[in-house]
Amino acid sequence: MKILLCLFLANSLSTFVLAQEVPLDATLSSLKFTGHAFLHDFNGEAREFTGSAKVDVQNPGLVTSAKLEIVAAKMTTFEPGRDKDMYAWLHIDTIP
Repeated sequence: MKILLCLFLANSLSTFVLAQEVPLDATLSSLKFTGHAFLHDFNGEAREFTGSAKVDVQNPGLVTSAKLEIVAAKMTTFEPGRDKDMYAWLHIDTIP
């Protein structure tokens, strides 16, 4: 029983160590989105964001998790009227 517990802990710790947190380089990245509305879809872009990703050390192309913080007031759909409605819906005055 003790051996199985030790093997389980060793395997869990090795999995934990194999993920490395990598900061997002916003100068080399872009964040685009597609919105779905009743009569049409539209595209947009977040112009200010930060974040990081946990990358598998053995397979750097594999992202195991990611965290993004987006400044909602810096999002755009490239149409001022729609942006104004989006900002109101997102409550950017109270939740930036």
